[in-house]
Amino acid sequence: MSKKKYTPNAKGVAQWLKDNPTKKNKRGRTVKTGLRDAYNAVGYKGSPLKIKEGNLTNNRNRIRLSIRGDNGDTARAAASKPYTVEEFIDYGKRNGYGTAHSKKVFNEFQAKNKAQKASILPGQVNDHFNPNSAEYHSAGENHRNRVGLGSKVNGFKTNKVPTPTEMRASGVPTTRSSLIQMEFNNTPAPNPKTLRNLASKIARDKTRPRATAMNNQFDAAQQRRGTLRNTLRIRGLSDFLAGGTGSEIVDKINGKMHLIAPTLPPGFELF
Repeated sequence: MSKKKYTPNAKGVAQWLKDNPTKKNKRGRTVKTGLRDAYNAVGYKGSPLKIKEGNLTNNRNRIRLSIRGDNGDTARAAASKPYTVEEFIDYGKRNGYGTAHSKKVFNEFQAKNKAQKASILPGQVNDHFNPNSAEYHSAGENHRNRVGLGSKVNGFKTNKVPTPTEMRASGVPTTRSSLIQMEFNNTPAPNPKTLRNLASKIARDKTRPRATAMNNQFDAAQQRRGTLRNTLRIRGLSDFLAGGTGSEIVDKINGKMHLIAPTLPPGFELF
């Protein structure tokens, strides 16, 4: 192990991992070092970290760390599409609200998000509740699904997901439209204590499904549906009937049967 002195921050943790790729375990075997080894070695007491660049196998010299759950993470920011005033205006038009009122609701929504972020205490992680990626059952990150958690609870909860039912029971929106509706109705935000209790429940549950596994299942299901739609297309009649799904083609065949069926000779009888 290196005898260098390291600063007890993310930079020090990253440098320690670069300088100390292996260690001896209790059985005397040489094994790779990890984040927890680095935490202990440099005295890091901050929020849990994640590897943003490089890895612990063959790219240690490129390791770069960030706080787990940091909103500045590029991938997460891309997955969580920011809300726009146009979404609020569109909802308002469909529900009888004027543009001025819709803009007012949007500005208040933005202010609530900023206030929630400012409420996080030192040492806490501003964690968000999302059953899986932003593509499934997600309202993005907002003041209604975020809460400050201790680093220990957040660490055990990482990648474990609540069910949509649990989220709705806690007052957390599961779709963008449900969140916008809550904002227009001025529905109170979930109690932070309720969200922390849910986080603790998820963290303690060893059988809780993980977001990665659930997303893989959802992706596979979408792919199966796509394959089924393609299978239901009757390719031999696609040019004649301009394509379509199985049920659509059946309707078209019924409407054009006089063009498809052969002309039978007078007096023809089917025995």
